[in-house]
Amino acid sequence: METSENLVLKLNELLEGYRFYKKRFDSLLREFRELENPKFVLIDFEYFNEARLHLLNKKKMNYIRNQDFAKAAEYGNFEKECQNYIDIKAEYGISRSMFFFEKEYLFYFHFGNAKNGKKVSEYFKIFQLNSLP
Repeated sequence: METSENLVLKLNELLEGYRFYKKRFDSLLREFRELENPKFVLIDFEYFNEARLHLLNKKKMNYIRNQDFAKAAEYGNFEKECQNYIDIKAEYGISRSMFFFEKEYLFYFHFGNAKNGKKVSEYFKIFQLNSLP
């Protein structure tokens, strides 16, 4: 049986492979589940980025100027969530799409900069939904 470290390496290799092998990817995730039974977490850094943070802040400030404080608070919450993801990225020095296993979590950090990253992200979302109890 594979180690969790080996499985993470193989998953990361699939990200940069010539093409995306869905059956192989599915097999590795299932093997990982049998070995560690992790919680699967997708963090989309392509979505939660500095440009989005700036846009959210701009919208929040616009609602404040228009005295729509409920909407401003809503966008303030979105802004905080986005900032949290940006802080995670900076704190851990994450700059590329990759899988990472920590304790009971298998993370997929998506940046949109891996050859098969988009396909992996879409597939990972489906796999994550199907693995819910």
